[in-house]
Amino acid sequence: MKKVLSAFILALAILTNSTPAHADNVGNWTKLDVKVPIYKVNDDLNLRFRMVPELAFTDDAGGLKQTVFRAGPSLKAAKWFTLTVNGVSSTTLAKQDLRPELQTEFYVKFANLSNLRLSDRNRGSYRTLDTAIHDRWQYANEYKASIDIPDSKFNTFFSHELFLDFQYEKLTQHRLTGGFGRYLSDDWMMEAGYLYRTSLHTPEWVKDHMLFLAFSNK
Repeated sequence: MKKVLSAFILALAILTNSTPAHADNVGNWTKLDVKVPIYKVNDDLNLRFRMVPELAFTDDAGGLKQTVFRAGPSLKAAKWFTLTVNGVSSTTLAKQDLRPELQTEFYVKFANLSNLRLSDRNRGSYRTLDTAIHDRWQYANEYKASIDIPDSKFNTFFSHELFLDFQYEKLTQHRLTGGFGRYLSDDWMMEAGYLYRTSLHTPEWVKDHMLFLAFSNK
């Protein structure tokens, strides 16, 4: 399994360093999800401070294209539900927007399929851009499925996220991600794979093929 994962990551790295003959962009997306304990009642009920920096490098930007930083209190209210209130700073090239964000996450695990986990993440935010006329509400929804590989520290995962812009009343972005994860310890997980993103930049959709790398703790 380690050889398969290494070959998969190597192939994606070669892809992101190549120059495509078409209009699609290539690059890499790196994410770190850190949860710092504040107050713990038990394993199912605790309050944490959550920080999530994300960096996107693409060939069309010649380097760093987008940075996203989320931070705020996160309440794990049950095994199946987490509520987070974020302050978000997002910069794409020279354009920055700041926004408050409410995030809910639901988790499902089946008794007869203990290796399978499903999650549903919902984000509602109000984006404040360079001029007030462009401020708008946005909603993002991500479904994710992950399966632990028996007798190993690895899993495989797949997710789909869509973005709805209420000003334009249309979908403005899709993200498809798939790959492998590895449990680095009882508390830390690494995920690596392929991220395909389509973003609406009127009147066209821009496509990104990216190597995805993420680290997160419980």
